[in-house]
Amino acid sequence: MTLRRICEFLSAQRSGLQAFLKDVPDPEARQFMAHNRRVWRGYRSDTSQGEILIEANRMGGCNTALSYVASYLGRAERAKLVVFHKGLSRADKTVYRSFADSFHQYSARAHEAEMESLFQQIYPWIKTKRDLEELRVDEFWIGDLVYDKYIRHREVTTVDIGNAELAAELREALGYLIHWRKYFASHRVKAVLVGHCVFPWAGVITRVAVEASVPVYLVQMNRLYYIDRSHNSRPYNEYVDHPRHFARLSDEHQARARAEARERVAKRLRGERDVGLHHLLNPTHGAASGKRVLAESPRMKVVVASHCFSDDNHVYGNNLFPDFNEWLLFLGTISERTDYDWYIKLHPDRYPWETKHIEAFVERFPKFTILPSDTPHGQIKADGVSCVLTVYGTIGFEYAAMGIPVVTASLWNPTVAYDFNVHPKTVAEYERTLMNLGNLKVTINLDRVYEYYYCQYIDVADDWLYDDFGGVYGDLAASQGVVGSRAYTRFLEEFTDEKHRSILETVERFVRSGDYNLRPLHFSPARARSGYPAAPAAQGDL
Repeated sequence: MTLRRICEFLSAQRSGLQAFLKDVPDPEARQFMAHNRRVWRGYRSDTSQGEILIEANRMGGCNTALSYVASYLGRAERAKLVVFHKGLSRADKTVYRSFADSFHQYSARAHEAEMESLFQQIYPWIKTKRDLEELRVDEFWIGDLVYDKYIRHREVTTVDIGNAELAAELREALGYLIHWRKYFASHRVKAVLVGHCVFPWAGVITRVAVEASVPVYLVQMNRLYYIDRSHNSRPYNEYVDHPRHFARLSDEHQARARAEARERVAKRLRGERDVGLHHLLNPTHGAASGKRVLAESPRMKVVVASHCFSDDNHVYGNNLFPDFNEWLLFLGTISERTDYDWYIKLHPDRYPWETKHIEAFVERFPKFTILPSDTPHGQIKADGVSCVLTVYGTIGFEYAAMGIPVVTASLWNPTVAYDFNVHPKTVAEYERTLMNLGNLKVTINLDRVYEYYYCQYIDVADDWLYDDFGGVYGDLAASQGVVGSRAYTRFLEEFTDEKHRSILETVERFVRSGDYNLRPLHFSPARARSGYPAAPAAQGDL
């Protein structure tokens, strides 16, 4: 080796060492680690009965929640806490070591040949978007996960069958499937904790665990879900239970619930930010401006509420169309066969590139007129909108609250348990409905709208971890604090030993209940709301 090569080698080694030494948790993360060492010291003593798998997601708020759910389950199951990942920095590993026991790093190399063989068997049969969406491997559903990952990460409106990048996404998902099936066969997994279930990385292990009858918990800073073979093996589908859940409340509680929901919905429709809008940066409700946005004509006026094209098309399950772009194209063909005034409203939180796509869509289907994203819904109502179309958006209950018919395009949508929207079950039924909107008859019972709103937005467990999740989200989201270490500091600012015990008791009540999602009825007695049937009490010393 020449002197020059030796110098280059030593320089590279020095740079690597410097980077390693600099890769340490920031001060806020270090405070969180010190906190964990204090509160979890001695909490788990026996870890001999298996393992709890924990997804590493590097999100400060989620990690705080994971530390509680994982620690409780580790103690209850007498299991080791194992963080699974595809590669973690030294700093991230240090944070997880403050409450977990060990790490498991995924690698596709060990089963690359098997993955490629399986890919070659499957890929030639994928001819259409629907083929991909419905793709199953030995009855294991994987296609929707690949579909959404491709769209989200490529920032496109739809998949391109035959595209090399799509093939790469499928190979990756198949690798996860092979890996986790083998892992579960050779390890005693007692539970799996994930931060999402939409894309293949966490989605595949979730479904493998469900297949193996292993409990899965989706853990977020404002929500907890227990995922099993019901509810389509995914979170966020509690809406199918809203009528049953509401019926369990006392008559007095139901009356209070509807009254509170009525007030909150009115606030929302006035354009004020309410409890259901913490995720939406630019809500566009508000009173009529007086400036007409829909043309004066005797024709029916149909407004399409566009979605973010790359935002988790299958988050709830399959829709009538494989993706939002296919849905829009279908509506475009319907527009050419009808004598309606067609409008498409831009989504308030769309990605910048999506505006150009909508503009190209309108050029192709000129019966459509674009409504800016800040168009007040109150003005749309005042101008005499006849019907609103969505796949599964919040528009469903919002326009119903204004007495306006809404037609959805999914049987996995949040309002599907109620008849204040129209829910066609097939594409053929959807087409018939759209072609005959003049005959559409919808009886909107506002009490049912308020019941839905209460169950979906008020009777939720957003504050199980933070004293005021809405406030935390609003304060931290702009600086990505929910993702970063600022969420640790915010939690520690609110921390007390009493709150620590209360959170653990809430987790225990939820786990023991076997319920699908955490609700206030699972909260510890100090925080429980009145009017609920009692949840199972926590047992023993937490």
